[in-house]
Amino acid sequence: MDTKTLMLANMVGNITVVVFMLAYNRNHLNKVNREHFISQIMFAMAFIFFGAGYFWYSFDALSTILGNIGMIYGSAYIMISMIRFCDHMTASLYKKIIISSSILAVFATTFRIIPDFSNLRIGIVTLTIAVYLTVSSVYLLKNEKKSHLQSVIAYSFLLVALTHYYRTWEAFDFSRLYTIETPHIGHSLVMIGMYIYLIISGSGVVLISKEASDEKLYNAATYDGLTGCLNRQSIVSMAQEIIDNNQSSDQVIALVMVDIDHFKLLNDDYGHDVGDEMLIRFTKTIKDNLKPEDLLGRYGGDEFILLMQDETCDLIQSRCEAIRHAIEISGYESIYYTATFGVACLTSDIKFDFDHFAKVADHALYKAKAKSRNAVYVQAVEA
Repeated sequence: MDTKTLMLANMVGNITVVVFMLAYNRNHLNKVNREHFISQIMFAMAFIFFGAGYFWYSFDALSTILGNIGMIYGSAYIMISMIRFCDHMTASLYKKIIISSSILAVFATTFRIIPDFSNLRIGIVTLTIAVYLTVSSVYLLKNEKKSHLQSVIAYSFLLVALTHYYRTWEAFDFSRLYTIETPHIGHSLVMIGMYIYLIISGSGVVLISKEASDEKLYNAATYDGLTGCLNRQSIVSMAQEIIDNNQSSDQVIALVMVDIDHFKLLNDDYGHDVGDEMLIRFTKTIKDNLKPEDLLGRYGGDEFILLMQDETCDLIQSRCEAIRHAIEISGYESIYYTATFGVACLTSDIKFDFDHFAKVADHALYKAKAKSRNAVYVQAVEA
């Protein structure tokens, strides 16, 4: 394959991606995007320098040195951005990567200045890129929250890394001088690999960053920021959907209003920080005693909603009693607290909306509080 054409394609492609990323990052700049952008600038500069040396031989030595430095730091910064994306980047690790890359850049520069060491220089640079891309792949694949898109990008990184491992193996054949002018399959594979990387970097990495941002926006719109359970809007919407789909089901459905007894007094006595920790502990205790199909949402303040399904109202009442008891014995540090449950239970095929269901549950909660608190009160839903 024509190495010159592949190099030109990479040079033009990288410059184009940098321009688009510059425009994108004006409104979407964060640490991951910034480091990814630095990586792309480094790769674009590397191919510009390589191209200059390839077409103007008098500029070859300097362009090769600058190109190699660009490739090393470019691959270092894509690795940094992927590690940070997976929430594993630390200041110490960042420093180690930059120092290691600087040492490798010095070696690559030295072996370009010393005559007849092209093989060693190329081997160091290509092996560095291969290792950095492999590490990026490993972090993405080990990410507990990885998506299908992240897996595809990780395996694409490995594919590009393989082309560089092959070129490294070819470069370390010291029986012959290995330069860019020497036709080898390794040259073509690396150029094709870098073009694949260009596509991954120009679209894939930006997409996984946007995917993560979209997930954060979804979570912020769906879940309560303190307790992690559904927020009011989400629990109401999901509950209504389940209510609508339950008309033909033989399962009993119940809406449960539950709140912490005398929470305002506890909050005033111990402070809001302790109050927040109590709410977190409170919701965790409830979650630990729910079935997978049950829903838990924060309705407001210390008032929460449970949507439960079971065979009978008696079973639902027993489950609520178990949750009430678990809360009673859990406590927070030395603070003792209890909770009261108002259960609205539907046993017949009645068409109704969430608001009607919630009013019945709220009335049941009022009855339970009037009775004694730290109790479960069940009331049937009527048309």
